[in-house]
Amino acid sequence: MYLRRSGKQSQYASPLKIQHSAEQRFTRLQNWLLDNLAQPVSVADMAAQTALSERQFRRVFQSRFAMSPMQYLQQLRLDKARSLLLCDGYSLKHISQQVGVNDPRNLIRMFNKAFGCTPGEYQKHFR
Repeated sequence: MYLRRSGKQSQYASPLKIQHSAEQRFTRLQNWLLDNLAQPVSVADMAAQTALSERQFRRVFQSRFAMSPMQYLQQLRLDKARSLLLCDGYSLKHISQQVGVNDPRNLIRMFNKAFGCTPGEYQKHFR
């Protein structure tokens, strides 16, 4: 899954930083996260994927990508939710389950905070 947007949609470049990271461990981590978005994921899980201690992982991740690992995971989840919103036939409940957010109301809050609109408004604008 490439996170670069086409057309008039804005580019949210933070996740792209990892795709272009010189360290393969972070590229592998990104792929693992994308494969496991629907599952609960902790910082300890992410650290294990990079073969770093949790403390070292947090430090390295924050210094290289200027965000916490959990902020990055949330961005991946929101990006996946945005792409699913553009597909026909998916309910908000289904989308929230696919991106690892248990309650659709939480997804609405996260989405509104990140993008300044609700998922429904986003669908109407970009469909």
